[in-house]
Amino acid sequence: SLAGPAAAQRRSMYQAATTLLETLTAEQRQLASFPFESPERQRWGFDPPERFPRLGLPMHRLAESQRTLVDGLLKTGLSDRGYEMTAAIMARETIRQADPLNYYLSIFGTPSPDETWGWRFEGHDLSLNFTLLKGSLVASTPSFFGGTLTAEEDAARTLLKTLDAGQRA
Repeated sequence: SLAGPAAAQRRSMYQAATTLLETLTAEQRQLASFPFESPERQRWGFDPPERFPRLGLPMHRLAESQRTLVDGLLKTGLSDRGYEMTAAIMARETIRQADPLNYYLSIFGTPSPDETWGWRFEGHDLSLNFTLLKGSLVASTPSFFGGTLTAEEDAARTLLKTLDAGQRA
């Protein structure tokens, strides 16, 4: 049954978000928290923050232990490969001579095992959005992993070649 793993993922996500929020100062919590109905929840992007200013809690405002908790939250929503890609995209910022901690966390609503809430983690070349409706993970979109992801690009091209013109359209 898929219900077991899905329920475990939702529980892990709720626990990781709650544990992280408990460590935040009042100022950090204010930056990270939005009502679920906030228009900010539907505003997302993957441009560098200087071109697409973000609201939310920037990673560079967190202590190392809190950043570790954010990593834990990310791992609840991503596969191992998804987490590796996220870490690689963030690390690539140093090559651009940018801040690899210039990524933002936003929590929408109050994390709950059985209520509606969501969260987002984003910055340059990365946007990850998760929505839980009455405790069920209903969406992990929009999600964007940018930059050069050769294996994924090759797989996408291979898939496109199998589609006829109508399917590609």
